Amino acid sequence: MSQEELLVTLASGAAVLALIFIAWALGFRDAARLDGEDDVRRALAAYEPGAVIEACFIDARGRGALAQLSDGRYGAVRAMADGFAVRTFRAGAARVKTRRGRLVAAFADVGFPRLEVRFEGAAPAWLAPLMEERS
Repeated sequence: MSQEELLVTLASGAAVLALIFIAWALGFRDAARLDGEDDVRRALAAYEPGAVIEACFIDARGRGALAQLSDGRYGAVRAMADGFAVRTFRAGAARVKTRRGRLVAAFADVGFPRLEVRFEGAAPAWLAPLMEERS
């Protein structure tokens, strides 16, 4: 490697580090978090005004939640970067399974990534319609 190439490489590395620092200083390190049912309610209300939550199940880390709505639908809220992605769906539009203390929901909407919710103990009974076997 020539001296000129070395200088270009070092300058490029310094520029990358400067951009990382600027992003950090501007607050891009912040991550959204669901701290309670009120946060889930606000996220759902922004997506679906008038949605009424009957029951809610929030991830132990605050990264996701599933909610049962009063009209028979369900809501999924997922923390993504500094905001939330929200979907409402009927029982047939998602497959929910439990694995080693995690509830994993895969949606028919391929644009909404699967939701993993960590929990302790048993999953709430109102999630049973989502966990029924499909043929």
